[in-house]
Amino acid sequence: MNSLSRAFAYVGRWLVGRAWWLLPLAAMVLILVGFVDRPVAYFFKAADRQDIAFFIAVNDGGNSKWYLVPTGVAAILCLWAASRLASGRQRLLRWIGQASLFLFASVAVSGLTVDLLKVIFARARPRLLFGREEYTWHFFSMGSDINSFPSGHANTMIALALALGFLVPRLRWLFLILAIPVAFARVVNTNHYLSDVIGGAAVAVLTAPLVRDWFARRGWVFRSGAAGVRLKAEGRIVRARMLRPFRRFSRLWG
Repeated sequence: MNSLSRAFAYVGRWLVGRAWWLLPLAAMVLILVGFVDRPVAYFFKAADRQDIAFFIAVNDGGNSKWYLVPTGVAAILCLWAASRLASGRQRLLRWIGQASLFLFASVAVSGLTVDLLKVIFARARPRLLFGREEYTWHFFSMGSDINSFPSGHANTMIALALALGFLVPRLRWLFLILAIPVAFARVVNTNHYLSDVIGGAAVAVLTAPLVRDWFARRGWVFRSGAAGVRLKAEGRIVRARMLRPFRRFSRLWG
């Protein structure tokens, strides 16, 4: 119970420390709900399917199963194999297993938070707006038609991009650039309102650092120090080996 209390206290302090952007974000979501969401939804509902072909193609890219299954399997296999190897390779393989577990946890924790918020807010999906002009919040209810806010797909993409960015900081903007169009596809395909996607992304921004810090306090993947949270030595070795082909390619074209 003491550890649970400390965890809630830590999360509370962490949220209070970020109130400077959470409050403006909440105000922006309210403005979107009041003035922007409906006209944007109607605009994309009337769009020519050929004009949004790219967003149709990537619409399911934010489904968490595409990331939870491979990272979960990789974590189990790598950690199992690491327990049976010699010490040199064991450390690197154990780190890869822990990094896979970190990616899994980043998506899973953020996704579970979104699932809870969906029940709390119980917002009607855009298809109800088109079908019977319903634009409401049912609060503390469940159902596939009333789980619009926040967007789970958008949350998955941003959580994954942030987690990958923690592992490879030099590519963090690339990960976000790749994730944002997939998240926005939920608006273009009228699966969600714009504020739903913003809300899902905000949850990811909140939870991803919390998961990273939890791993760092246990010495998994990261380490905490005076300079902040950084990758462990094994992680820097793995990252350098993974980025080696990209460096060779950049020299070739440099």
